[in-house]
Amino acid sequence: MAAEVGLKGVHVAYGIIDVVIDLQWTCELLAVKPDDFFNQPESIAATAYHVTHQERFAWSFNMEVRPVGEAW
Repeated sequence: MAAEVGLKGVHVAYGIIDVVIDLQWTCELLAVKPDDFFNQPESIAATAYHVTHQERFAWSFNMEVRPVGEAW
């Protein structure tokens, strides 16, 4: 898709959101987890906004949101 419409100026990106989002039901379900275990929806939105407003000559086609405390 990116190859087809990119030449027309349309930015196509693939986003992976691999976090637990700070929502009422997730906080209740995982009440034993610390506050920084949950990712704020505003942070995810800011990352997506950044990708969608990139300069055309530096487009990124992959966006990943990962937990801050992820053990590698």
